[in-house]
Amino acid sequence: MKKRILGILAVLAVFCIALVGCGGPKEDYTSVFAGEWELVAMESEDNEVSEQDLQDMKDLGLTVTLTLNEDGTASLVMFGEDYGTGEWSAKSATECNMTMENQKIDVVLDPSTGRLRFSQGDEALIFVKI
Repeated sequence: MKKRILGILAVLAVFCIALVGCGGPKEDYTSVFAGEWELVAMESEDNEVSEQDLQDMKDLGLTVTLTLNEDGTASLVMFGEDYGTGEWSAKSATECNMTMENQKIDVVLDPSTGRLRFSQGDEALIFVKI
């Protein structure tokens, strides 16, 4: 009887070790990125649009918004016109993978400023959550 109980305990111990080795569930950072983001700065190798320029445009009703939906879809609206749609997924608390109009976009969140950098090549759009 003792051998049988020891055998069962040994099997349970192996299962516990195997489950611990598999790790827990992957952390979901979707809520960090999901929502509406508004353009506050633009940067490129050739040109930079200041935050004041963008504020002046916003005062005239000209805005640029990036929407990251909880379902993994994304859209970019520039000055009232759809500029592109795509898909995204949170990679970590500061990065997400995004493809928009079949182009890979690098998206990085600076947690100290709350700014989202949406870049491709030498051009970047900087957004804040609204």
